[in-house]
Amino acid sequence: MGDVLLGANEPDIYGSCMGEGVMGRCTAPCTAEEVARGDCPVAHLTGAPEPGPEASANSRGRCDCWTDSHATGVGFWNIPEVSSVYQPLPTCWDHQDCIDYVMGNWKQIAAKAVERGYKYLSAPMVAVSMDWMRNFVLHACSDGCSDVSCGCPTHVSWHYYANDCQPEAEGGYEEFQRRLDATRELMEDFPHLMGAIVNEVGMLNCVMDTPDAICVPNGPDQKYPADAQPNLACPSTPDLPNGLASFADKIIGMAGASRTSDGRLTVVSFTWFNMNMDGGTYNLSLLDDDGGLNALGRQYIDSCQSWADGTAPQGGAPAAAPAVPPPSGNGGTFGPFATNSVTLMTALVALTLSVVCFCCGAYFGIRYASRGRIVESREDEDARGRYELAGVGGNTSGVRDEQFGCDKDNSTRNSPNGKEENGVELMEMEIDREESSLDRLKNGL
Repeated sequence: MGDVLLGANEPDIYGSCMGEGVMGRCTAPCTAEEVARGDCPVAHLTGAPEPGPEASANSRGRCDCWTDSHATGVGFWNIPEVSSVYQPLPTCWDHQDCIDYVMGNWKQIAAKAVERGYKYLSAPMVAVSMDWMRNFVLHACSDGCSDVSCGCPTHVSWHYYANDCQPEAEGGYEEFQRRLDATRELMEDFPHLMGAIVNEVGMLNCVMDTPDAICVPNGPDQKYPADAQPNLACPSTPDLPNGLASFADKIIGMAGASRTSDGRLTVVSFTWFNMNMDGGTYNLSLLDDDGGLNALGRQYIDSCQSWADGTAPQGGAPAAAPAVPPPSGNGGTFGPFATNSVTLMTALVALTLSVVCFCCGAYFGIRYASRGRIVESREDEDARGRYELAGVGGNTSGVRDEQFGCDKDNSTRNSPNGKEENGVELMEMEIDREESSLDRLKNGL
């Protein structure tokens, strides 16, 4: 996985601090002044806040999200070097000091990555805003820059979640198609772009009807709250006759059918968010408790294989994939997404795909996305490893994910009283960690 460097996680939304009773209530980090006067509740990733949810944030919706929790994405954090707005990333393109800081760090990070041997670079992974993604590419690929070494990405990256088990009634499928179309248009405007890495797909256990895309799980306006459903997953509904299996089949078909006018695939990598009630989702696991594939897992594999074979899943009719042209200045194909085959016995399946459809594994696999940082980990009984990449620059959040063997560290990066390090320094540290962890994995597997 050393050929592609992924941009930061969800800079286009403020998101939320994570934890029971915290999600959707704490939407910004405390200022140093709030910490000093004791007006900064500590958010906890596990365990409900005491004495109740009102203790999860102060009156301004801010909390200490760095001591014992983490944020959904980098858009949550402030950047001390940007003074025009407190949480600058979601509205970065409206503030010149944010543009200067982010793009300056980004170009330095890209140069460092190329020095380390990375061949491909994705724009930051946006949660909802295709305009944010387009603006990033416009700024990164300006002033004659058309190569990874100066920061022009080869790929874009975004996430997609429908809501409340109602992708048809609530316009979820229309929104997914809109994102496919926006990606296609961007690829046609910038022909060097090789496609989208869609590395979080799933169903959120909430109704997000506000511009800030805040998810409050099991909310009062939901029709199908997870805590009232069997196995905490989507039931059979008019939109989803086979539950989440219907959703996965439809979405994968739509992704496989989307192409540019010159025949290039719009989506070159697709990853299901294979987690149980994590980050405001339903139970999206592809596996039963005993480690076998469940109905969703079987449908996911069937739909991915249909995409690879050029046959039509129910959601669409993708044809065989054409050859993908290399980006400017980088010969070859998209290395980390080459055809591969891994046999599943106790966990997940990574499929043999010419059109790539990555399964986001629970025990043996690849997990791209994590709150505020990019985390990729792979483990089995004999080897555990992790490798992390910092993102846009400025503050990034620590990660705790016991299931994937990831421990929280470096929390002071986000603390108003802690040591702040700039994005370039973080990038060098994380590339070093990524390479050493990958070496350990190779030796252990």
